[in-house]
Amino acid sequence: MELKILIQDKDKIDVNKTLKFIQKCNNRKFVLIYSSLKDEIMRLNFFSKLLEESSEELLGCGVSSFITNTGYYSNHLAVCVFSGEFEVEIHNTPIEYENIEETVNRINEKISGHELSILHSANQFKDNYVLDKILRRVQEKNPKTQIVGGVTSPGMSVATKEGIFNDNIAYILIKKAEFNFKIESGFGIDEHSTHEFRITKSDEDAVYEINGRNAAKEYQKIQHVRDYMYNQMMNMVSREDAINLPQYFQKANEILFDAISKAYKDLLANKTRNDLLNLFVVTQIEEKKLRVNKWWPEGTTLKKTVTEPEKQLAVYDRLVRKHRKGEAMILIDCAMRLFYYNYQTDDAYNRLKKIKYPFIAPQVYGEIGNYTPYHPKENIIHNCVIKALVFK
Repeated sequence: MELKILIQDKDKIDVNKTLKFIQKCNNRKFVLIYSSLKDEIMRLNFFSKLLEESSEELLGCGVSSFITNTGYYSNHLAVCVFSGEFEVEIHNTPIEYENIEETVNRINEKISGHELSILHSANQFKDNYVLDKILRRVQEKNPKTQIVGGVTSPGMSVATKEGIFNDNIAYILIKKAEFNFKIESGFGIDEHSTHEFRITKSDEDAVYEINGRNAAKEYQKIQHVRDYMYNQMMNMVSREDAINLPQYFQKANEILFDAISKAYKDLLANKTRNDLLNLFVVTQIEEKKLRVNKWWPEGTTLKKTVTEPEKQLAVYDRLVRKHRKGEAMILIDCAMRLFYYNYQTDDAYNRLKKIKYPFIAPQVYGEIGNYTPYHPKENIIHNCVIKALVFK
């Protein structure tokens, strides 16, 4: 597997240059284009013109930003050309939100018998739970097919040689390629924390104070949440069209408890179901209170999770160490990690630049993929994790 990457700045987008770059790549099999362009019209125009001039097997989508061997890019295009001796098909399937079994059946018809699927979905973020239901059912029918990818954002569309689509799942199907798949995260209880976090004011609806101080601001400090992220949360709460997260979670009840159970059983040393009910889950941050998953009485002591920036950046160091050898890598990274854990984009790049072979690390708002062979009811979409697809 060989990967070559062309980076284009927002002020230097050139379809002809893109085509020439692609055509110079011998034995190319598919093109994967990640756009972190902030101008949606510019992105759609690029894909539209490219599709008029080219019949290449390609998949294009929007991402928050991306990292490559040469740096971090937040308003650019990454044209990634994959070459080698393997077989490829690219398809897209509309998402039928009211009839997910139809979507599942259409994907199953295409994906069956393939070893790998690189998949990106153009769906509204609030419907990620629908996408997870779809992909879990696909994985149940194809337990040995490795699925990896992300939810496209910004811009709710995907592009293939068939056109540009909204509310659609686009996927590259691959046979006869050697690869490894790995999920990494920095989740866990901070067993070495010497600070005590005690709920000092609460009722059945919310927590108002922790350690005698404003619960929202105290939570920001505990979690190392940046002021920018905190202010964005405040802005969302004040908007009339903002999603009410508790209601959203209730709507997603088919997968919610299974999702939390599986995630925390894996990440917090196989806690039991009763232990899981004791997890302090914040569903919404407001200016003077925290909406949480249940009634937390005054006097309750909370344990701190691992949120320090250096400990979260160590996740990238582990990936670099574990995958010293390879030919190409796609690293699906969570765009929210740097906000939650308060590190800079350059910090992540300085870790990843130690990878000696070509890689592309798109940052998305929903990381797709789980280990194979797949076990039923395990979630396919996660948040705040990193998923590495390494070609040998």
